[in-house]
Amino acid sequence: MNDKSNLRTLIETAIKEHQSGSREKAELLYKEILDAIDDHPDANHNLAYLYLEDLKLEKAKYHIDKIIDSNYPMQNYYTTGASIYFQYNLKEEAILILDKAINLFPREIRPRFMKAVIYRDLNQLENAKIVFKDILQIAPNDSDMHNSYGVILAQDNLYQDSIPYFKKALKINKDHADALANLGLAYHKTQEFNLAKDFYYKSLKLRDNHLKTYINLGALYQELGDLDNTISNYKMASELASNNDDKAETINNMGIAYGEFGKTETAADCYRRSLELKPDYYPAFRHLCTTGLIDIDDPIFIRMEKTFKSNIDDNAKLLIGFGLGFVYDKAGDYDKAFKYIKIANELNLKRINYTHDIKIITKEVPLRFPQIIKKDIEHKNNWKPIFIVGMPRSGSSMIEKVLDNNDDVDQMGELITLDNLIARRKVNNVNWPYNISEYESEEIKYISKKYIDIALQINPNLKKIFIDKMPGNFTHVGLIKLSFPDSKIIHIRRNPLDNILSIYMLKFSDAHRYSFDLAHITEYYKNQEKLMGYWKSLFPEDIHTLNYEEFVSNPKDETKKLYSFCKLDYKDGDERFDLNKNITRTASNHQVKQKINKNSLNRWKNYKNEIHTLIEEFDELGA
Repeated sequence: MNDKSNLRTLIETAIKEHQSGSREKAELLYKEILDAIDDHPDANHNLAYLYLEDLKLEKAKYHIDKIIDSNYPMQNYYTTGASIYFQYNLKEEAILILDKAINLFPREIRPRFMKAVIYRDLNQLENAKIVFKDILQIAPNDSDMHNSYGVILAQDNLYQDSIPYFKKALKINKDHADALANLGLAYHKTQEFNLAKDFYYKSLKLRDNHLKTYINLGALYQELGDLDNTISNYKMASELASNNDDKAETINNMGIAYGEFGKTETAADCYRRSLELKPDYYPAFRHLCTTGLIDIDDPIFIRMEKTFKSNIDDNAKLLIGFGLGFVYDKAGDYDKAFKYIKIANELNLKRINYTHDIKIITKEVPLRFPQIIKKDIEHKNNWKPIFIVGMPRSGSSMIEKVLDNNDDVDQMGELITLDNLIARRKVNNVNWPYNISEYESEEIKYISKKYIDIALQINPNLKKIFIDKMPGNFTHVGLIKLSFPDSKIIHIRRNPLDNILSIYMLKFSDAHRYSFDLAHITEYYKNQEKLMGYWKSLFPEDIHTLNYEEFVSNPKDETKKLYSFCKLDYKDGDERFDLNKNITRTASNHQVKQKINKNSLNRWKNYKNEIHTLIEEFDELGA
């Protein structure tokens, strides 16, 4: 058996059996070789690889460990070893194995690529970027590597920065379907909707069965307010889905779209179908709860409450918790509602690093904006946008619909556009808000032109007066007034206790990290008030403060004041936002169709025992 010729024949036979799918025969042959030579490198490696394919990780690790540091190393020993350690969840150790391969084979791409992928999986994106830069120096004409580096940048929300790498991949290989789809997504995320559509469709010409591209196309049309194309693309994705997990996700997406288009019952049906396909698809449960079409005695609700108390991961628990809390709140069981919401928010808070950015913004903006004023920048255009700003959950959707009842006004929902153009852009290589003092006339022209270009892609027939109700634009009021001198600012103020509690009760995205903690929301609220006070001192004639409680109590008179400020002609019934059937893209889209609801006033009293510290704090401030 020790005869080299026989060994060579045996290993070749084992490899052929392995490649042909005769796994049991291959395993026996590899073992036969190892019975003769226990440390045979190829037999150990190939057997480890076979076990890796079968996810028999303990056996795979045993055999790869025997030869990983052999005297005659091969690159694939290390890449297989790294794959085994990665699957074993020993990711840092996998990186060390790959480092050995990189030292031995410095011009080889595969070990570096695997290292970058592991860094991405560990969410160490800066390290992944460093590795990819090395790869692109070694292989500048590798289209896959340019595409993969673009994906890393996109994962870090650097979509604008990712675009040149997807373009480079396509310059090398014009039929790179992944790069086409990824470039479409990058343009989508930077609100270049027309370009995004072009590249999505180009990618589909190369592979018309790509599930994710149809999902992304559906999301794009959803942003554009096109119901038919939204649903048709989601349906196509659902038909292409090869398993219940993917099908559940696409049907859940359909539900979100129907909800945004005002079809609450259809949305609820989608969420229920999603849960039938995948009973543990917890996003669908949370969304179902927000429709108001599930009660505490519903079998799904009962099952989810039991699941919440079982041994599930934190993300599942927080999704279920927000759903349970929402329904118990509607049912009037406020103790249970707060218990679940509190647990969900604590889990949300645990997974992030909160950095108190609002304090920096409130400090830096008033320090730096006066330096722009000194430059006497004048920029004129004939657009008259109305910006509704302030806190989330303060009634902006309601007021948007009131304004949209006027025939001269268009509603655009919550546009992320302005924040993308300002907060995500460097000026003279300086980040916002520190770059505000760097602004010159060219930057102001860029903001106004690009903002309108994007708005026109969403609505080509956009009226000169339109509403952007993104609440967070309160940080940009000064630049808004420079970019659009005829703009109007509506600052909605709501009882702070109701406002803060309403934010806390709803699951927001990571863009609103302050929302996971009552103290952080309070800090955000106070800084928002402080910054709006500064803007009002600079632009007293262009900012209208609307009190939510006063509007709910006296909608007609408050609407007349609002219209007068915006120089709009009031007609009887313009305050009836509930009769406005236009689409409202908002987290509260299932509630905004209702008539004036005074139940939203003093809601905090239902939770006075749970938020007593908050009550005391605002009592001291006289709020």
